[in-house]
Amino acid sequence: MRAHLRRHYLPALRAARGRSGLTALHLVLEDGDGPAACATLYLRAGLAGLYNVSTRADRQRRGLGGQMSAAALGAAHRHGAREVFLQCPAGGPVERLYARVGFEAKCMPALICTSPP
Repeated sequence: MRAHLRRHYLPALRAARGRSGLTALHLVLEDGDGPAACATLYLRAGLAGLYNVSTRADRQRRGLGGQMSAAALGAAHRHGAREVFLQCPAGGPVERLYARVGFEAKCMPALICTSPP
């Protein structure tokens, strides 16, 4: 996995450039001990993509992922987004979390990445 990330994913991230009219919002949820969860929204022309919703390992299972996702939805709508998209594994706890904050499954493609041994 690490070799695949180093060979393909990280170079693609380094080479990525934003397009005209694209706005990135980086959201951080703090608790009494500092940053506890984060997410990134990319907004353009009434649409938003939600990425990288994360909770610190020592803060998991406290509802922070749901709070962060709900906060991101609110921020997207305040910035004029009519629709917010995300991707997550189908049929599991992550999808259920997003459903609880208002997302609906619209497409469930399967993606399998492999590299030669």
